[in-house]
Parts: sequence; C-alpha cells; structure tokens
Amino acid sequence: MALAHPVDSGEPIEHAVEVARQRLTVPAAATAVVVAEGPAWHAFQLLHWAFVVLPIVAGANKFFQTLGPWQTSVAPLFSDVLGVSVRSISYAVGAAEGVMGIIVAFSPRIGGWLMAAWLWGIVVTQLIGPGYVDVALRDAALSLGALALARLAVQFDHAINPPIQRSRPEPTTQTTPRARTPARSERAA
Repeated sequence: MALAHPVDSGEPIEHAVEVARQRLTVPAAATAVVVAEGPAWHAFQLLHWAFVVLPIVAGANKFFQTLGPWQTSVAPLFSDVLGVSVRSISYAVGAAEGVMGIIVAFSPRIGGWLMAAWLWGIVVTQLIGPGYVDVALRDAALSLGALALARLAVQFDHAINPPIQRSRPEPTTQTTPRARTPARSERAA
C-alpha cells in the first residue's frame, strides 16, 4: 500500500505509519446527523405546535366557556368522590391542560408522553360518564398523535435543543514537533 506522501529517507517509518493510520481511522464518537427538513420534520412541527396551542386554548376555555360547556362532560362520580364542585374540577383540569401545553412547547419529548397519559385519563373518565364514548375514541386517537410527537422529538432533539457549548474549550493534546531531518540534497551539500 502506498502512503499519501512519500517518506523521506531520514524520516522514521513509524511516524509515516502513524500518519497513515490517523488518516484511515474513523473517529469513535461519530454520530449520524439528522437533518431538520423533509416530511418527518414537517410532521413533527405540526404535532409539536398543535399540542402546544390546542391544550392551552382548551385549558383557557375551561375558565371562559366560550367553546362549549365543559362542566357537563365531568362525570358526577368524580365530584361526589372528591367532595368538590364540578366547576372546581373543570378549573383544575383547565390549569393542568395549560401547563401541559407549556411543557410540550419547551420539551416535546417529555410533554408528548405526559399529554398521552393525560388523554388516556380523559378516555377513562369519558367511558365512566354516560354518553361520551365518541369523545373517548377521539381522545384515544389524539393520544396516538401525542405518542408520535414524543417519538419524533427524540429524532429531532438536536434541532429543538441545540448542544450546550462549553464555557472553555476542551484541552487538546499537543505533540512535540520533531526535528526536521535534512533531505538528501541538503546533506550532500
């Protein structure tokens, strides 16, 4: 095998072999870079911002009731067991949904899992109450979107959470310069 550059007769062969070995060696910490573009990236962005905006809007609506009467969807069983009014439960749910929307905004990898668990809890409560099976099915389907968001967030973590730069550069190992050996033409002179 020929080396990338000719070896001077005075240069030790070990040094030349080491240089060739360094050129052929792949760094051990090489990682695949996922590009933040394409259909998967667009799906991630769509799910990410949908699970930020919609829970915040739904949570705010629990206080203002402009989109619908949410208090009717709370099973009376919960009010009786907890000993609080349905309106208080609705306010607590609204606050929790707003907080989860904010968590998804800043940490979709964790927020996606939290949102899926929250939606599964809603599915259970809707199945307990009378007449809300269609809402339970809708929320079960939404939980799959939250799971997809959490999984895609793992793939695009570098795009949403850039690596933290160290405050000081990492130490580099410096090799001591070797004394230059004169070439044949210089030795003969």
